[in-house]
Amino acid sequence: MASKVSKKDNSEDTTPEQKTSKLKVVKDFLLKHIVKVILLLLVIVVFIWSRIQISSLKSDFNQQKTEITKKYELKLDSLNIARMELTAKTFSWAVRSELQRQNKEQVELFFYDFIKSPQIEKLQYINSDNSTIELSTNKKEEGLIATSDFFKTNDQLTKSDSTSFKIATPIMGLNKKLGVVVIEVKKQ
Repeated sequence: MASKVSKKDNSEDTTPEQKTSKLKVVKDFLLKHIVKVILLLLVIVVFIWSRIQISSLKSDFNQQKTEITKKYELKLDSLNIARMELTAKTFSWAVRSELQRQNKEQVELFFYDFIKSPQIEKLQYINSDNSTIELSTNKKEEGLIATSDFFKTNDQLTKSDSTSFKIATPIMGLNKKLGVVVIEVKKQ
């Protein structure tokens, strides 16, 4: 065992001449193979540069993808709102004709049939004379005073939040406003 320890000690003890000779060997190797070393360094630089370019392209792609997705969602929401506004206007005509005939039972049937649509969350008819909710798909709300400004509108009004939007369509009689139909629609 003593001989093994002495061999390790001898190998660790290198003289300055041996260090310079090792450096000389490395230097001679590099000089003999300068073209190969330059090509190897060039390959390493190109590899690093390509990795940087790829990561830059990925981040640009993700940013563009996010922007396109947002634009698509906004366009889809605006198309959905426009479609529902037209539907609400047509629905309000049917409600108007039944209210002028004092046929609230038929209006309730319209509401219950319309609420079956997958996007429709809630329907209300707000009487403009006393601001009360006269008809609603949520029976707990009937008879309550409307707190929103929807019943004051004379034009179709749309309010949107993160999960749904509400469309208020006034029901106009011959000489006065009868009320407002409020349709709450969930966003897709």
